[in-house]
Amino acid sequence: MEAKTSVLVVGVRSVSGVATSRILERRYDGLRTVECDDPRDAAAHLREASVDCVVSGYRLDGATGIEFYHTVRRIASPPPPFVLVGEDVDGSVVKDAIDAGVTDHVRDRNDGVAPEVLANRVGTAVELSRTRDQAAELSRLNAVMRRINRQLVDATSREEVDRRVCEAFSDVDPHLFAWVGSVTDDERVRPRTAAGAEEGYLDAVTITADESATGQGPAGTALREERVVVQQVRNDDAFAPWRDEALARGYQSVAAVPLRHDGTRYGVLCVYGDSPHAFGEADRAVFAELGDTVAEAYHRIDLQRVYERQYRRLFEEAPVMFALVETVEGTPVVDDCNRLFAETLGYARDELRGMPLAELYADGSEATMLDDGYERARAGDFVRERRELVTTDGETVSTLLRATPRRDVDGDVVGTNALYVDLGGQAQVGRLEALRERMEFALDITDSHVYEIDLRSGAQTRYGAFERLFGVAPEAVPTNEAFYETCVHPDDRDRLERAERTELDSTQGEPVRIEYRTHPDNGPVKWVRSVTYRQRTSHDAGASSRLVGLATDVTDRRERAAQLEAATTALSRRAEAMERFIQTVVDREVPFETRVERVLDLGREHLDMDVARVVHVDGDDYAVEYAVASADDAVPEATALEDTCHSLVLSADEAVGFHRPAAGDAETRTASRNSGRRSYLGVPIYAGDERYGVLDFSSSDARDEPFGGEERTFVRLFAQWLGSGVARRRSQARAKRHRERLEAQNERLDEFASVVSHDLRSPLNVAKGRLELLREEHESEHLDGIDKGLSRIEALATDMLQLARQGKPICDPTSVDLPTLVEECWGTVRTGDATLRVETTRTLSADRSRLRQLVENLVRNAVEHGGSDVTVTIGDLDDGFYVADDGSGIPAGERETVFDNEYTTRAEGTGMGLSIVHEVATAHGWTVEAAESATGGARIEITGTAETSVDA
Repeated sequence: MEAKTSVLVVGVRSVSGVATSRILERRYDGLRTVECDDPRDAAAHLREASVDCVVSGYRLDGATGIEFYHTVRRIASPPPPFVLVGEDVDGSVVKDAIDAGVTDHVRDRNDGVAPEVLANRVGTAVELSRTRDQAAELSRLNAVMRRINRQLVDATSREEVDRRVCEAFSDVDPHLFAWVGSVTDDERVRPRTAAGAEEGYLDAVTITADESATGQGPAGTALREERVVVQQVRNDDAFAPWRDEALARGYQSVAAVPLRHDGTRYGVLCVYGDSPHAFGEADRAVFAELGDTVAEAYHRIDLQRVYERQYRRLFEEAPVMFALVETVEGTPVVDDCNRLFAETLGYARDELRGMPLAELYADGSEATMLDDGYERARAGDFVRERRELVTTDGETVSTLLRATPRRDVDGDVVGTNALYVDLGGQAQVGRLEALRERMEFALDITDSHVYEIDLRSGAQTRYGAFERLFGVAPEAVPTNEAFYETCVHPDDRDRLERAERTELDSTQGEPVRIEYRTHPDNGPVKWVRSVTYRQRTSHDAGASSRLVGLATDVTDRRERAAQLEAATTALSRRAEAMERFIQTVVDREVPFETRVERVLDLGREHLDMDVARVVHVDGDDYAVEYAVASADDAVPEATALEDTCHSLVLSADEAVGFHRPAAGDAETRTASRNSGRRSYLGVPIYAGDERYGVLDFSSSDARDEPFGGEERTFVRLFAQWLGSGVARRRSQARAKRHRERLEAQNERLDEFASVVSHDLRSPLNVAKGRLELLREEHESEHLDGIDKGLSRIEALATDMLQLARQGKPICDPTSVDLPTLVEECWGTVRTGDATLRVETTRTLSADRSRLRQLVENLVRNAVEHGGSDVTVTIGDLDDGFYVADDGSGIPAGERETVFDNEYTTRAEGTGMGLSIVHEVATAHGWTVEAAESATGGARIEITGTAETSVDA
C-alpha cells in the first residue's frame, strides 16, 4: 500500500484489546487512520477531508453499515472503497452488501475479526480502487485526447482551439473545469478562455509565472520549467495562496500543461479535478502529448493566417478586376470586390456590396448572364467570355470574364468568383505583369506550381516552384510522358495518368483531385496534391484537349495527419491494454501466480518485446521468479548479476531503458552485450519500503524508437501492483508463522504448567494432612505459619495453571447470565464478613469457565485488599460491567501497572490475580481498565462486551 493512505474506521470493535486503527497502522507503514464510533461524526469528517478507504461495522449507533455506505456515496463522489465488517449468520449481510455495492465484506466472529484478514482486505481494496481510478482516468484522458485531436484539425482560430480544449475536459468527470491563459509582460498569467464550474475562481485569484509565492503553483511552475505539473489542493504547500478559494468550489487537484512549439510560448492549460488523485503518473505523459498537439495547432493556425493575409493582399492589389458573387433569392448579387473593380466602375466598395450584378452589365451582357451564363459559371462549365460593364458615368468597359464556382465551408456552391480583365488599353499590360509577379510569389511561398498540358501533343508548360518540388528543372521534362517517367513515384504513376486522362472525361467539368509522391531518385520523397481540370474556350466548344492544373506540396500536412492517426491508434492500444490489466488484477478468483503471468504477457505484447520477467534480487544473487516469452529459447541464460541489465536498474533505482545499445553509455553497451539484450526496459519492484527486485521487458532485437513516457508509466504501474502483491503475501506468511509459533508456545506452556501443578499438589496434600495430624497432637504458634505457607504454595500452583491457559482463544462462546455467575463465584471465594451488591442484569457472550476465573479473581482481589468488611458492587456500564469496592483503592500512578505479572501490594500475594483478569478479557476481545469507585475504593471496568439474549 502506498504511503499517506488515509482510512476512516467507523464502529469496528477492538480485536484482542487492540483498537482496529492500531492494527491497521501496525500492518502498513505510512497508513493514517481516523476512528469514529458514531456514524454522524464519521460523516462530518468525510465532508471536511477525503479518505482512501472506509472500514465500517455493520451494527452502528442509529444505523446499519449498509445505510452508512449510502451516506458515504452521497457525500463523496466518487466514493472511496468501503469494507463492511459484521456477523453473517445466514448470509443475508453479504447479500445485502453486494446488492448495495460495497467493495468487500469481512465476517466478524464472536472473537473479533482476524487482524491480518482485515488489514489485507483494506490493502487490496485501496490498491484496486487506485488502480481502477488510474485506469479510468487514463481511459477518460485518452477519450478527451481523441476528441481534441479530431476537433483541432478543423479549428480555424486560437480562440476556437482554446474553447474546444477547455470544453473537452470540463465535459468529462472527474474534471470540474479547465482554462487556458497567457503570460503578460509583467509575468502575470491572464486567463483567456475557461469552461466548466469556474464560479468566479479566476477573478478571485492572482497567478504569476515568476519566482514569487503566486508563481509556485501548477500554472507558474509549468510555464517556468516547461513541464507538466500536478499539485494537490489540500496537501501541497505550494498551493497555499489559492487553497481556500479552490476548496470552496470543490477543487481537489490541479494539472498544468505548458503550451510551447519551436521556442514560441503560447500559454498554459490548467485542468481542475474533484479528487486528490484525479491525475496520476500516467496522465503526465498524456498531458505532455496534449501540450505538443495544442501548440502545433496554434502554429498551424498562425501560418494559415499569414497565408490568408497574403492571399487577401493579392486579392486587393491584383491588377485585374475581381468580384465575389453570391446568390440571394435566385439573384446574383455582389458580395465583395477588390479596389480596382470599384475604381474602374466609379463606385465605393460599400455601394457595390449587395448590388445585383445585372445592374453593372450592359444590355447584351446582362441578357447573356441572365440567360444561362451565371448558371454555367456555378456549374463549372464557364471558361472565358466577353462582358461589357457600365460605369457610374454610363461608359462601357470591355472585359474578358473568367468565372468559377464559389463554395462555402461545406463545399456547397453559393455563387461565383468573377475575374474581369480590362481590354481597353495598354495600362492593362502593366497590371497583368504585376499580377504575374504576385502569382509567382504566391506559388513560391506555398511550394506550388501551375501547369498546362496539351493532351494531343503531350507538350506541357509549368510555372512556379517546380524544380524545388520535383528536384528537376522544367526544361528536363518537356512532355507529359517525360514528367510521369522522371518526376512521379513509380508506384503512383499509373494512378495519376489514369486520373488526368480518363477520370476527367467523366467528371462533367468538375476538377479532379489526386495526391501522389515524387520520384525517389530526385531527393527526399514528397507528397503532392494536384487539382486538374479541362480548359475550354467557350461553353459549346466541345471536349478540350488541354489540361490546366495546380500542384502543391502537402508533405507536412500528410505527416501531421499521419501523426494524429498514429497518436489516436496508440491511445486506443493504451486504453485496451489498461482495461485488460484491470480485468486481470481484480479477478481474485484466479491465483496470484497466474495473474502475474498474464500481466507479464500483456506487457510483453503491448511493448512488442520477446521476454517479460520478474526477478528477485538478494544481495549479489538473483532468481527469476516469473518469466513469459514469445518462444522457449527467447529467455536469456542466467549470468552473474553484474553482467545483466538488472544491475543497471538496481544501480539507478529507477526505470532504465534503451531501444538499441548504441543509444546508451558504455555500461549499457556492456550489459547489452553480456546479456544478449538489444532493447530493454526495466523498473525496480518495491514491497513496502524494501526493494524486492526488478520487473523488465527485453528483446534480442533493437527497436526503431526509444521507449516513451507512456510505456515507462505503464511498466511502473505493473511494478506497483506486483510490489503490493508481494508485500501482501509476505505479510500473510509472517502472520501465519507468528500464529503457529504462538500456538506451539501456548501448548508447551500449558503442558509445563499442568505438570508442575500436578507434581506440586501430591506432596502439598500430604503436607496438609500431616499438618492436621500435628495440630491434634501438639499446640504451637508455628502451625498457623506453616498453614499459610502451604496455602500460598497451593495458590501459586493454581494461579500459574490458570495464567498458562489464558492465551488460548475463545473457541465456543455461549450466553452467560452475569448475575447468576456472580452469585456462584461469591460462594466459592473466601469473603468473610464482606458484602455483595449485584446491580447488573447483563448477559454476556463468553466462555463460561474463563469468565468465572475473571470474576472470582476480581472478587478475591476486592476482599483481600478492601478488608474483611468491604462492600463489593458489580454493576453495568454502557458497553460492559464493573467490579467496585469501598476499600482504600488503587493509587493513580499504579493503575497502568496493576495488570502486570507479579504486581502485588501484599507480601503473601502471587501478583497474578489481575494479570489473569487482563488475559481473560483480552482473549474475549474486551478491554480492562482500573479506576476509582464512587466511594474512593478500587473499580475495575470491563468494556467492549457484546450483550446477547440468554439461551432458552
